[in-house]
Amino acid sequence: TYGVDHIEIARILTEIGENSLVKGSLEKASSHLQQALNIFIQRNHPEKYIPLEILAQLYAKESADATMTKKTSNISINFRRRAINYLKEAYNIVLELFPHDSPHVTRLQEKIKDLDIPK
Repeated sequence: TYGVDHIEIARILTEIGENSLVKGSLEKASSHLQQALNIFIQRNHPEKYIPLEILAQLYAKESADATMTKKTSNISINFRRRAINYLKEAYNIVLELFPHDSPHVTRLQEKIKDLDIPK
């Protein structure tokens, strides 16, 4: 059996978090992804970039939703900044793990560029 802080539990929590995000349960998704991230960080496991990237998706969605509901632009920008920060953190991890021409590196570079806030 696995303990609550086992890497397999973190992987399962990541999957549940991603599924919750797809279903629109953002709070549940965030909770599961944060739990997974905490386990990966605690274990210094390289897969921590995965929940970071999904958390970025979640906050990008929050940003888009805030824009669509005409909430103040500051709320939308703050969500977008969080998404960018998560992506940059994932990007830095991926740079250490994979070759610089890896699809993981390219994918994260593109996501960061797509979300970047004009000055």
